[in-house]
Amino acid sequence: LLEGYQAIANPPSMESCTRDVYDQLTAGAIGPKSALNMIGGLLATLTALHGKGIVHGDFYGHNILVSSSTENWKVKLSDFGAAFFYPTQTEFGALIQKTELRAFGIFCAEIEALLVATTTTTTTT
Repeated sequence: LLEGYQAIANPPSMESCTRDVYDQLTAGAIGPKSALNMIGGLLATLTALHGKGIVHGDFYGHNILVSSSTENWKVKLSDFGAAFFYPTQTEFGALIQKTELRAFGIFCAEIEALLVATTTTTTTT
């Protein structure tokens, strides 16, 4: 089921404190098309979860598994240990969704930074 998949990031270290460490991605490992496919798949997953009143609760790169055997990366969200059900039609539910979408936005920014870094490295070498 998960053969060929690996976490896109390592968990935070003492040096990075609260942010994931993306040291296993080499220059050029992720291109814009792969990034868009990955981000789109993750957004669809969060939308489906939130539609059922489920929050993942630990949305970080180290819980995102990718299969990079092709240009169209396949993506899976893993580690549902912090997941829980929440009431969707309440103020609390809205706050839960906003919190998880904020984590999604931070992840998108981290991927964007990797794209910039890999594009710069690829074009200057």
